[in-house]
Amino acid sequence: YLLIDEYDNFANEILMHARPTGRAWHESLLRGVEPLKTIFKTVKAAAAGSGLDRVFITGVASSAFSELTGGYNVAESLSLNPFYHELCGFIAADVKAALDAVVTECNLSARDTDTAFTDLRQFCHGYRFTELSETQLYNPALVFSFLKRYQAAGTVQYHSLVNELALERNLLGVLVQLPGGKKLLVEATSNAPDVVASRLDMPYQAVDSLLAEQPREFIASLLYHYGLLTLSGQRGLFADFPLQIPNASMLKLFADQARLSLFSLAGA
Repeated sequence: YLLIDEYDNFANEILMHARPTGRAWHESLLRGVEPLKTIFKTVKAAAAGSGLDRVFITGVASSAFSELTGGYNVAESLSLNPFYHELCGFIAADVKAALDAVVTECNLSARDTDTAFTDLRQFCHGYRFTELSETQLYNPALVFSFLKRYQAAGTVQYHSLVNELALERNLLGVLVQLPGGKKLLVEATSNAPDVVASRLDMPYQAVDSLLAEQPREFIASLLYHYGLLTLSGQRGLFADFPLQIPNASMLKLFADQARLSLFSLAGA
């Protein structure tokens, strides 16, 4: 068995540091995948009778999946499969059990528990990655960060919790520079209806055409797969996917970016 985590970490690095401008950006993405294509040709060969039975890869946005698996075309994406939905985060029972353990260890009151659980729902909850499940999930990284602070001090300073979302903050800052990015940012943070996207699987090899023809589709797809937006309801037949900001932590990132965008326009 082979388990690979942070599979598209290199793609994250490119997204964070490349200038998001058309073909040059696209070419930097494609250059980055070449070493992994070679590796996965070797993995595929090993799976063909050389002792490797199963490969499980985590941390792959579907926007990277088709390009990254070019040398490993037997891969199957499970990201939107409802059977695996609860592997994408914690359910309420998981979080409540962990919180109860912290409260017991720290001799906190039942009232403290109720308050903390309400805060966890507000700042760490709200993720839904498939239309076929009504269960909303908790963000594991945010939950662990919350519980660590709560265990140490009996309270949580929420600005410090949000400050740990460096990847999400940087990604949002890059994507709003793309065509249509600022408009989508405004839509997501306003009281308007949900942000919508006709598809959630945006391959990197289509970046050029997407930037020209469907920039909001590309941006919305990445925001969805990185947890900045999440499914908000059911779509009708042939309708778009409705997306919304999942919780107060992500809303703070959007609000901060909107403020930065306004300042940059004012200074232009």
